[in-house]
Amino acid sequence: MHSAPARAMDGTARCPPKDSAERVDGPGTAHASTGGYATGDKGDRVMRRWPTVIDFSDVGCWAVTEALGPTTVRFVIGVPADRSVPADRAVAPRRPWADQGWSG
Repeated sequence: MHSAPARAMDGTARCPPKDSAERVDGPGTAHASTGGYATGDKGDRVMRRWPTVIDFSDVGCWAVTEALGPTTVRFVIGVPADRSVPADRAVAPRRPWADQGWSG
C-alpha cells in the first residue's frame, strides 16, 4: 500500500495528525479532534499548526500519541479530578491563536 507524504515540498502539512489516547491506570475512552490547518506570521517566521483537542472520559493517567507523517510524539499526562473553573475566575471564550497572528 502506498500513501501520500504528510508534508508538501514547502514543509506544509497535507493531512492532519493522527491522535490517540489510552488510559494507563484503568478503563476509559478518549476522543481526539483536529481543527483546520492554521498559519500565521511571528516576526520573520511563518508558523504552522494543526489545533488539536483531546477529550478524556475520566480522571487518571493517560498515554497520548500524535503522529504526523514519519514523526511520532508520545507523552503521559495526568488528568486531575477537579477540572472546573470557579465562577469568579471564568473568562469569556476566546481564540488565543488569533492574538498571535494565527488563522484557522
